[in-house]
Amino acid sequence: MEIKIQVEAGELFNIKNVENEVSNLVKSTLYGIETDAKRNCSVDTGRLRGSITTNITGKMSGETGTNISYATAVEYGTRPHTIKPKDKQALHWKEGNTDVFAKEVHHPGTKAKPFFEPAVKKNEDKLDKDLDKLIERISKWLM
Repeated sequence: MEIKIQVEAGELFNIKNVENEVSNLVKSTLYGIETDAKRNCSVDTGRLRGSITTNITGKMSGETGTNISYATAVEYGTRPHTIKPKDKQALHWKEGNTDVFAKEVHHPGTKAKPFFEPAVKKNEDKLDKDLDKLIERISKWLM
């Protein structure tokens, strides 16, 4: 059985239309999170920004995220910590033309540079408002 509702404007609405509208809202929310997270993301090499993707997994579901291991450190920052070599006797890097070696380095930590959570919050709020508007329209159609 299909439920159809005729509205004053002469447009025919049914459950399938509502389902499609919600599906479109979910998709636009996920793609909005992706766009805003990329816009918010600080860039060094561009690897983190380029890794932010959206995968639509169903009509009303999907996921937006990154598979880069250091994304959490960028989003939330890090506490001061000690870095030690894993497979070598010393750490090595260059400062200008000088080779530097150390048995350990005391890293001061990094400041958080949130890029993902602000994008989620902004787009969640928009989704909530859009769903409220849809519910209001539906309830008017039913009256």
